[in-house]
Amino acid sequence: MFKLLLMNTKFKQIEADLLQSEETARALLNAIPGNALLIDIQGIILNINERAALAVGYSPDEVISKRSYDLLPPSVVKSRKAYARKVVRTGRSIEFEDTLDGKAIYNRLCPVLDQNGQVTRIAVFGQDITERKQMEMALQKSKDYLNTLMDSVADPIFTVKMPARKIEFVNQAVYDLFGYRPEELIGQNTRLFYPDEGAFNFFDQALKNALDNGQSQVRQEQVLLRKNGEPLWTEINTAFMFSNAQLSQVISVVRDITKRKRAEEAIRRYTGQLEAMREISEDLMTQLELETLLHSIASYAVELLSGNGGGLYLYRPERDVLEWSVAVHPDAAPIGTILQRGEGLSGKVLEKDAPLIVEDYKHWEGRTASFEDYPRTAIVAAPVRWGKEFLGVLNVLSDSPGAFSSDDAELLSLFASQAGIAIENARLYDSERKQRDELERINKLIFALAQVSHPCSSCN
Repeated sequence: MFKLLLMNTKFKQIEADLLQSEETARALLNAIPGNALLIDIQGIILNINERAALAVGYSPDEVISKRSYDLLPPSVVKSRKAYARKVVRTGRSIEFEDTLDGKAIYNRLCPVLDQNGQVTRIAVFGQDITERKQMEMALQKSKDYLNTLMDSVADPIFTVKMPARKIEFVNQAVYDLFGYRPEELIGQNTRLFYPDEGAFNFFDQALKNALDNGQSQVRQEQVLLRKNGEPLWTEINTAFMFSNAQLSQVISVVRDITKRKRAEEAIRRYTGQLEAMREISEDLMTQLELETLLHSIASYAVELLSGNGGGLYLYRPERDVLEWSVAVHPDAAPIGTILQRGEGLSGKVLEKDAPLIVEDYKHWEGRTASFEDYPRTAIVAAPVRWGKEFLGVLNVLSDSPGAFSSDDAELLSLFASQAGIAIENARLYDSERKQRDELERINKLIFALAQVSHPCSSCN
């Protein structure tokens, strides 16, 4: 009797422990922020939390021992059975997403193993992620809109992670200007755009200076490299993005200012040339010896246009030809070489009465046979005039093909105009000197004749 009482007491204790264990398991299941249930390998529900039971319109006790697949809509039954079989077959957890009653559901199936390592049960967890998915879709839509907006911008745009300077995003204009496709740049360091380490570090220093001064953006001009290695001048406007009070990202808009820089350089060069021409012109006006002046004109023209050589043809109107009269080059054609009107470059300048440029004389179809054996590549030539009178043609040569521009031709024309004035000034001086010499000679002759006609008395 005592033994039966003791056994009854133990059974009650075991029953109480089991009940407590089930209550504990149920409490744990209910604490999960989502649907949770335990099924056997046939899909029979062994335990379930309240959230999951209410989702199918029952209480937990009402669905225990039911087949879980009978409570699901047909649209997901087939796929979920397949996932469950895979868990049983592999003994590994599986994660997947599907749609249930118009809601996006995240699912995780975890195997429960017996003492022999066999899968006997499956713990199923489900979470409604509809709101998260909607947020992700809204975020993706915003990103797509932003990317579309950025791609519509004509200037290249870079999003760069700091401080590593790793590229996170580029728009289509980056390919158009630099030649890199987006997939070639994402994750790369911006160092590949800089010609050297100093230029790369200059950008960092510019950011540091701006941050130290409390600025939210910075603008600087730098030379960057295209994919093919070609350098180009750029204006980089960079805005700062912060995370936890630390610089985490920068957005840079890059503008190609190469043409502007070249124009500025051309203006500086042209201004310097004009100033040099003014000084040269003043010097030329002081030179009154014609032969010396002509050599100065040719030498100054070469210096003004940074040429390798040059010279001056003088026009001989009585024969309507050009005569090579001054050379500033050790390998120039012989002095006295004659060009007919329309022959070679200078002959065409005479014919057209306008400056002309040849980028590569050796391959120019209008070249003259007289200069086949003389080194010359690029040539610019301009007419020298005094009023309506054609005086000659001024030439400047370069060893580099395409060395001269239309600006150079215009500058040479301006200089040629000053040269024409200087030549006329020297000719007037020479004419006046000859007149003075002639007058002096005549005066001396008259004096001599007077002496012969009226001898003095002391001579008797």
